[in-house]
Amino acid sequence: MGKHTPDPRQQAGERLLADWNVAADADVAALTAAVGRDPAADVAIAHRLGAIASDESAQLLVRLEASGDKQLRKEAKRALYRLQQRGIAVASAEPATPAPAQTPPSSALEGLVSSVDGRGDQLVWLIRPQPGGVLHLFAVINHPDGLREVALHNATRKSLKTLRGELEQRHDVRLAAVDWRHADYLVRRAFQAARTRESRMEGDYPALRAQLWRDPPTEATPLPQAAPASSAGRALWPGRAGWTEDPRTPGTGRTD
Repeated sequence: MGKHTPDPRQQAGERLLADWNVAADADVAALTAAVGRDPAADVAIAHRLGAIASDESAQLLVRLEASGDKQLRKEAKRALYRLQQRGIAVASAEPATPAPAQTPPSSALEGLVSSVDGRGDQLVWLIRPQPGGVLHLFAVINHPDGLREVALHNATRKSLKTLRGELEQRHDVRLAAVDWRHADYLVRRAFQAARTRESRMEGDYPALRAQLWRDPPTEATPLPQAAPASSAGRALWPGRAGWTEDPRTPGTGRTD
């Protein structure tokens, strides 16, 4: 049998793993810690697991095979077959329990944003509830350079609460709830800006977005529901003392 030829997505995943210092001979624990950070990396992880003959490897592959990503499912299935050929017992990838639930409706999604700092950077979170925790999308965008970084990972409400506390205490960064469609719009606009400017950005927002929900994006952006307006009609943004006027934009309002 000829060697499996890596496809471009798997190769991209291997480059990401190298960037994250996940060695070529990393064990199952190290690979497990990297799961969920990027879809391409997950494909590369599934391929690697097929070469690690252990029950732990098989268990992680069963998890990956239940993914909503078609290519990841195929790679996990191939890897499980390789393990079976080496005598590793593989639990059913389709247990008697119900199939994974459908993606929750968009009404279950949550959006959070920070104010824009002096460098033009802004933090955006998108959160989707799931059994046992949440999916957390983290993005750093810059005005006007565009998207700098975006990542998606599994988390718990408790861990996100702790992270928000650390952002406030150590960095004076406060996140305020907004309509998730507004948060989505901010990141999509930043992604398009970075691509137009050919700016360096980490992560593939459209691919990560598809893991949160599959509804097509809307062109219109609702204003943040949590953000009131000042008496002068200017937008208010979260700061140390609550919602305050954006100091960068005098006059009638904020301009992008």
